[in-house]
Amino acid sequence: MAFGNKDTDVIFNKYLKPIIRKCGFSPRRVDRVLHNDYIDRKIIDEIENADICIADLTYARQSVYFEAGYAQRKIPVLYTCRKDHFSNTEEDKRVHFDLRQRNIVDWKNEKDINFPKKFERRFNHLAKPIIEAYRDNKRKEKERKHFSSLSVQERMIRITGELGKIINRSLFKYKNYYSYRYKQSQLERKYWDKDTFYYKKIKSDLIIFLLNPFLTVNRKNTLFVYDEIVKNENDILSVVPKHSLREVKNIRYIGVVYILNSVNYNTIQSVLHDFSNPCISNHYKKDVFKTIQLSKKRALNAHTEFVFLDAIKSISELRQNFIETLKAIKILV
Repeated sequence: MAFGNKDTDVIFNKYLKPIIRKCGFSPRRVDRVLHNDYIDRKIIDEIENADICIADLTYARQSVYFEAGYAQRKIPVLYTCRKDHFSNTEEDKRVHFDLRQRNIVDWKNEKDINFPKKFERRFNHLAKPIIEAYRDNKRKEKERKHFSSLSVQERMIRITGELGKIINRSLFKYKNYYSYRYKQSQLERKYWDKDTFYYKKIKSDLIIFLLNPFLTVNRKNTLFVYDEIVKNENDILSVVPKHSLREVKNIRYIGVVYILNSVNYNTIQSVLHDFSNPCISNHYKKDVFKTIQLSKKRALNAHTEFVFLDAIKSISELRQNFIETLKAIKILV
């Protein structure tokens, strides 16, 4: 904005500043910010830290055009201008070609009573997603803080419950089966008597989910999950209702491994060397399928897959990550 002119200063003080504050933002003018830096550097710093940039093109200041263009790289820019600049041909009193096609909020003079209404409506339009993102971040921070205050066992129980809810909502059914895994000492599992798997027929595929919680994932644990699926295969298939196997040609065993901390994917890739990443980085699928002989006349192709959910900070972020993963691997549409 061309500060120092009577009309532009009135526009800022009478309209822009109070409306911006009313909408929940703090207006900042570099000529009113106390600093001991080069002015151009300070302007760039202010733009880098801003959520919205207001660029008034009145008097066609070259610096305003440059700063608005710089701001537009990463934040929304709301353009305003005195109305006579749209028809004026004087170099310093016109809107230049590059911005003439923008939706600019115009004002006739410093007494224009329609300008504040138009400006507030446009500013609120730009501010709405920023405010929503701010509130969403605050909510996430609160959820993360609460989640981290829980014990490790309580966090793992809640994660298991949430994953089960998501799978159940996708019309998966569940069955219990006894597993050899209880000889392992990963977590205190006094509250587990059986293992549960979830299954659903999608076209000619039978999808079977097994949930596998770990505090950390290393070479030994990753191999353990793989062995669990292989060794328990007959036990799992024995409790799947026979009608669910009708017209099934393929079985997809998907081990969902969830970990509180970040995963070293180099370790996983070194263990699952015959697996590939067909969709996303946290999804591994065995390149070669095995054949399961159901009867003398009927055989199924079985694929083993893994989904790793790591660095879990809150239940809502876990939910979003898991649903996106299910969509990527074509379990959800």
